[in-house]
Amino acid sequence: MKLLNKSATHYWYTRNAQTWVSKYDQQWTSFDCNIQPVGTAEWFDMATVYKTKKLYCDYSWIVVWDKITVDWKTFIAKSIESRDGNLRKFYKVIIQESEWN
Repeated sequence: MKLLNKSATHYWYTRNAQTWVSKYDQQWTSFDCNIQPVGTAEWFDMATVYKTKKLYCDYSWIVVWDKITVDWKTFIAKSIESRDGNLRKFYKVIIQESEWN
């Protein structure tokens, strides 16, 4: 398991089925995580490698398009993988730095 040395804030993405208006909830949840850079082995083009990171956590409520704030930077969840470690289950989330807040 990775060392959980950062604190992140999770905002849920919601979309109204009738009006198609999307928004992020004002309520948030704080959780511990670890952020790692991605490598070229993940097959990202060079433009997105520098804005894409791997987030490791044992917090299971993140879904694609949710907003995550770490160290005053805003990221959007792009994919989530469930992993089974030696001692406990954890999640690997590919996040991309957002141009918007």
